[in-house]
Amino acid sequence: MGDIAHPLWVLPPAFVLLTGCWMRAEKQMMEREETMGGHLLALFEAADAVADPDPSAFRAAMKQLEKGGELPGVLEDGSLDALHAAAGALKHAEDPSARATGLVDLASRCAACHRAHGVTTPALFDPASPREDALGAVVWSDEARWERAWARLDPAESPPGWDERRAALLPVLTRP
Repeated sequence: MGDIAHPLWVLPPAFVLLTGCWMRAEKQMMEREETMGGHLLALFEAADAVADPDPSAFRAAMKQLEKGGELPGVLEDGSLDALHAAAGALKHAEDPSARATGLVDLASRCAACHRAHGVTTPALFDPASPREDALGAVVWSDEARWERAWARLDPAESPPGWDERRAALLPVLTRP
């Protein structure tokens, strides 16, 4: 046993170092999930408030999205800051049509970032309504989810194509 390349005293510090790196990565992942969960909740709350004549609930959701959060461990290209700024500007929209258009734009910004980072629909995503399901389909660029959501939103019509989904979602958001 005298030919050990690394003395045994190296193992505990190496283990501690690796455990520390793993724990840091886990903490960053939890912070990212918390941020993204907050974004999704704010997006859904805003969607529920688009058609409300009183803009206070919509504004509150946009303020929540505006303050956002961080994505530690992800190379940031400015898209998160741009999303937060867009939500800040959108909170002033008075007209339901402008709110709906802005909300679909925000969801599309989410989708662009998610595609760039390889993020897909979380397995545990359980939308409370067809409207949330349709927005989730846009947020994660999930064509199959879009078709299922549209079947629940308007069963009489075949789902608009993936490229037409933004325009199709506007009237859905502005209905009470």
